[in-house]
Amino acid sequence: MSFYVEVESASLIKTGEELCGDNVTVLRTPKSLITVLSDGLGSGVKANILATLTGKIASTMLENGSTLEEVVQTLIQTLPVCKIRGLAYATFTVVQIFTDGSLYIAESDNPELLFFRAGKRYILPRKQSQIEGKVIYESSFKLIEDDILVLFSDGVINAGIGGIRPLGWQIEEIASEIEAIFLNKNTTATPKEIATHIRDRSQEYYRSHIGDDATVICLKVRQPRQLNLAIGPPVDKAKDKEYVKHFILKEGLKVTCGGTTATLVARELGRELKVNFDGSRQTPPTGSIDGIDLVTEGIVTLCKTLDLIKEVEGDPVYIQAHDGAAELARMLLKADKVYFQVGQAINPAHQNPNLPQNLALKNQVVRELCSYLQVLGKEIDISFY
Repeated sequence: MSFYVEVESASLIKTGEELCGDNVTVLRTPKSLITVLSDGLGSGVKANILATLTGKIASTMLENGSTLEEVVQTLIQTLPVCKIRGLAYATFTVVQIFTDGSLYIAESDNPELLFFRAGKRYILPRKQSQIEGKVIYESSFKLIEDDILVLFSDGVINAGIGGIRPLGWQIEEIASEIEAIFLNKNTTATPKEIATHIRDRSQEYYRSHIGDDATVICLKVRQPRQLNLAIGPPVDKAKDKEYVKHFILKEGLKVTCGGTTATLVARELGRELKVNFDGSRQTPPTGSIDGIDLVTEGIVTLCKTLDLIKEVEGDPVYIQAHDGAAELARMLLKADKVYFQVGQAINPAHQNPNLPQNLALKNQVVRELCSYLQVLGKEIDISFY
């Protein structure tokens, strides 16, 4: 995909319930990104089950090439029936974005999806049909960079209904507030800012007594953020030149981890390696090489980076420090794609039996870091030299 689709969501749980009756499913595949917002009948545990089943069934079937008609038929046959209302019911909004930028939207009983281009709302042409008695609205067109889609459950438009907002929060008013965010941010608003704003405004209108589960999803098309890490020199010194060439030609930001790695990269590029002794107590110190975005120490920094990412639970906003580990953690969490280039040469300094085990096992730390980043939705590629 020549662009990346950033997805952020935020929810409010109905007061008195422990589980949200809305479900957000995001499935990234080599062919497309599939996002499903589903609102289960009622609230609480049963609604959560209905919504979760809907999201899982719809995303899995679409991934495997099923038609929307097949998806709806399967949902009706699969979902448990509410004893009171006699309905096997969950709403859904499906957004599928393919690698060529083609967009497919299917909406059933959820509020109308909002689409923004260059900070302005555009009304999408929608085709209406019926499948197994359910009214479906479908749209399809091509996306361009910086397009934004906003989906929400009816708990958002019901915010404040009968109280602070007698008619609820109308879709047109929601769209106007989002346009105001774009205006204030010069159209650079992030999906997280938009989703958080809609959630917080809904909570305000409910006066913190949430009358219905409310969920918002924001998707933004943008250029992918790629990060490349060179960690350790190759086992075969004859591959030094190839190692550095492969690293330097990749698109995106570049980071070297380890003194030996930095020395190797600087030597092959014919550039000076400087160590940043700025009088601060940051340990280990960082360095600098022209054309390299961050130069850090190796295994100690990687261990600290992994611990820090876990500590903030994947949110770079909570990283306050500015040492090498903090800078690397921020870069990793902001990246969409991370390429690890790991040299397998043994550093004699790490063979000290008195060192903690994780310091002696570089590959283990790298693999654990990769696994955690994948859980956070990052695309990971790793090669060994």
